[in-house]
Amino acid sequence: MGQGKRTGMRHYAKTSWWSGRARALCGITWDAGEWEDSSWFSTDPICPTCKRLRKEGKRR
Repeated sequence: MGQGKRTGMRHYAKTSWWSGRARALCGITWDAGEWEDSSWFSTDPICPTCKRLRKEGKRR
């Protein structure tokens, strides 16, 4: 799970090993250095769109 520096919430995202770019289930993308891994104990809310898409089994 990643957290974008500009959104203030956690997103379910995949990261490219090649470029470091991250793309969330909801469609938001970040370039390398614009996002950070969130800890398991983060109190930031989870993006409702990412949460719904993950529950439905969607993947990007």
